[in-house]
Amino acid sequence: MRSPCFAVLSAFVAAGSPALAEQNCNYSHPVQSGETLSLIAFQAYGDRTLYPLIHEANMAVIGPRPELLRVGAVLAIPCLDDEFTPVSADISSLQVPEVAPPPVEEVVVAEPEPEAPLTLEPLMTTEALAGILGDPRLQIVDLRREGDGVEFGYIPGSLALSFDQWRGPGDNPGAPPSDAALSQILSEAGLDPERPTVIVAAKDHVMHFARGAFVYWILKSAGFTELALLEGGGARWASEGRTIDYGSAVPQPQEVSVTLATTWRATPLEVAAIATGQMEGALLDGRPAGFFRPEQEGGVVVPSTIHGAQNLEGMQTHRAAMIEESGLRELEVLDRLKNVDVAWEEIPVVNFCSDGTLSAVNWFYASEVAGIANVKLYPESIKGWAASGNPVAVGTLSERLYDMAN
Repeated sequence: MRSPCFAVLSAFVAAGSPALAEQNCNYSHPVQSGETLSLIAFQAYGDRTLYPLIHEANMAVIGPRPELLRVGAVLAIPCLDDEFTPVSADISSLQVPEVAPPPVEEVVVAEPEPEAPLTLEPLMTTEALAGILGDPRLQIVDLRREGDGVEFGYIPGSLALSFDQWRGPGDNPGAPPSDAALSQILSEAGLDPERPTVIVAAKDHVMHFARGAFVYWILKSAGFTELALLEGGGARWASEGRTIDYGSAVPQPQEVSVTLATTWRATPLEVAAIATGQMEGALLDGRPAGFFRPEQEGGVVVPSTIHGAQNLEGMQTHRAAMIEESGLRELEVLDRLKNVDVAWEEIPVVNFCSDGTLSAVNWFYASEVAGIANVKLYPESIKGWAASGNPVAVGTLSERLYDMAN
């Protein structure tokens, strides 16, 4: 039952009280910083003392203490004559009960809590992605190329950016885009380096994973700090029955300017210096052994790699990492990496392959999963190396690594 004071208020409304003749009511009001209930009542009714009416109408939002307002809370502002039954305009016979003056409001404005940062593990499971899918800060990049198929749909919110956009010309496909070209790609897609970004390859296959690792390397070098590569790609996501869209998201272009850092990139000059012994470092060829040390009929070995390189097959590294037991992934990767004669923590370790793609797998697991510093990618790899007129050499297989792979 309403208290007698509200009946009196209604009577004043019916009588045309000057203070309440012009009501600004029956609307939603978001609380602003510095506002009090009495100020909101004055804005609505022209009378600060009517704040208890707003308090009672919004008890579920405000709570029992009218002085504690949360910034951003949305209050319903009722009309006086909407909520209560009007009484006669002749109020001369009304007995107005004694009403205690309203309490002095203690203004304590509760500021909104800061949003928790969205952090990503470099290698993300589909379950982990599903848990943050609705977060508006998240960016998802779908790398499928023409011919990869669209039958498994798109993860909701995915931007379609074909892997081909991140590659160089035909004679040197491993060369990443120039700073200007990469800035244009990011600007047209609306990709913000300061927002968490998940890279989604098309299929659950090591070569598709390698494409994702290559783009991960580009974005990390461009200044993206929260990155993840989705394990199993879009195909695994769909095969698990998770939510899909049958079209990619519409880009929201914005101006983006980036410069590729050299922290994780080896230049041709650095590679040549390591190959000739002028600079300390290690070269790792990530191709299968048959490409690292190809043999023609009759057992003739064909030169095909860079002088001094060791063979660390990216496919085998990926296989070692794809174990089911939680918590063992880093150990398996480290065991695999230790099977090459490399002082990982002491010297630059340069990864290459035919065109930079497969070697990105070794770089990703060593740098991002195992957390080893000084690991670099030579993206131009053998195709760029040979196209520049540099010599190739006969590869020498490590017996220990060869036994492990077979």
